[in-house]
Amino acid sequence: EEKKDKHLKGKFGITLKDYWRMLAEQGGRCPGCGALESERAEGSRKWPVDHDHATGEVRGILCPGCNQALGLVKDNRETLSSLRRYLKESGHA
Repeated sequence: EEKKDKHLKGKFGITLKDYWRMLAEQGGRCPGCGALESERAEGSRKWPVDHDHATGEVRGILCPGCNQALGLVKDNRETLSSLRRYLKESGHA
């Protein structure tokens, strides 16, 4: 716990207490897909802190998949909108 607290302070400027508060404010769920953090596999790492890579501002806590998805599209809203439209038009959403 001490190591995680130090890591969060150094990388994101938040404490472990802040991390748990943010997750609680989200209802313990990923704001992207709605997965419950409490259902993550036992022994797996805590969910990642989502942050704006340009400003460093912390936005919240995401499940690993949603965090990776945002990273892969480089937080580009237009890309996300285009992908959503693509799924809808292909009949898969």
